[in-house]
Amino acid sequence: MKLRAVPIVVAAALITGCGSTFTSPPTATTDSPMERPSTATASPGAVADSLHIAWSEVPFEGSVGAMAGDGSRFVAVGSVSDGATSWTSSDGITWEHHEVPAQSLGEIDPGVDLTAGMGRLIRLGDTLYSFGGAAFNDAVLFAAWRWTDGGAWEIIESESEFFADGRVTAVTASDEALLAVRISFAGGLRGAYSTWLWNTNTSWVETGLASSDDEDIRVQDVAWDAGSYVAVGDRAERRDDTYVDEWPRTSAIWESPDGRDWTLIQPPEGMSSVSSVAALPTRGFVALGTVGERLATWISLRGDEWVEGTIEPPTAPAPIPRVELGWPYRIVALNGGLLAAAGTEGGTLTWTSIDGRFWAFGERLDISGWQPANLAALGNHVLLFGYRVDPQAENGFRQALLRGTAES
Repeated sequence: MKLRAVPIVVAAALITGCGSTFTSPPTATTDSPMERPSTATASPGAVADSLHIAWSEVPFEGSVGAMAGDGSRFVAVGSVSDGATSWTSSDGITWEHHEVPAQSLGEIDPGVDLTAGMGRLIRLGDTLYSFGGAAFNDAVLFAAWRWTDGGAWEIIESESEFFADGRVTAVTASDEALLAVRISFAGGLRGAYSTWLWNTNTSWVETGLASSDDEDIRVQDVAWDAGSYVAVGDRAERRDDTYVDEWPRTSAIWESPDGRDWTLIQPPEGMSSVSSVAALPTRGFVALGTVGERLATWISLRGDEWVEGTIEPPTAPAPIPRVELGWPYRIVALNGGLLAAAGTEGGTLTWTSIDGRFWAFGERLDISGWQPANLAALGNHVLLFGYRVDPQAENGFRQALLRGTAES
């Protein structure tokens, strides 16, 4: 990888448009230079006044490992008492159950199988993929399924090194390839990040974006849009006199035109952390992170030049979420170009945006245990799965599915 110094340009007058998920690429538009926003640009306050997501809890039986807005339906995968399963719904309220073949990863005791759970969902062409697995003692074991349109869920069996161990923490799709982030725990509990590219010609191939003896990377999220892959996270260069956890870390953004060869981009001035990235509904990228002690957002047309926007802090004072503490974020798109984001800190926080530059704080939901794979959008609705505190429950928590509806 090579480091490319990128000048910080003035903010883009970005685009609103239609789109329900980020798994399908938006239509490319003619490149244009970023311009300084006019004084007529909507302020965060105006966004807050005009956009709102109303949340309500809906009944749901089963434990969700991942959710996605997939064409005209929501898809959820997870487990019930007898193993892995999946559900679909056109509205997020009424759900249809679909059988999933159980995948055994070995015996944990004589006659007792370790069964894989389903996880991250992504669509490529006519097939929906789920990457999951299971953990036992110090081992983190990998599993995957595919669901081709008109067929049924099938277990993916492969001799590829990609399936050797670990888990997929982020995944995106272009027109013809999948790009997955894998964290492997082989050889130690700390974990090593790598990225892998799949297409019909090559199967899974490890890319140049991976931890090495001289550089430790952590890739938090990946996205694709109109010919560019973007990855965000942090990195540290080797210090011979210290252990890897003591190497000084810096925020990192990487860009690639093909998903194989990556360029390390000079991060925007002041960026302290970057936790998530997504394609905008029409063109470009949006990222979330922090600058010092405040939340921050940035936009980019191609992933190589980033401009800071504005994100409202939570109305109630609280510590700022930090990537290094594992705070998850995710961004999804609703109809009409409305963006929704969620993150965890003392519950689950939500924001909305009409262009990725200005984010209005929504509310603090009473949901714990939320993960980025458990937020999905379809049409004017958002689903979020997590757990509520419930003193009456056996372990003090009960699972909950929230359904949000965009209102103006």
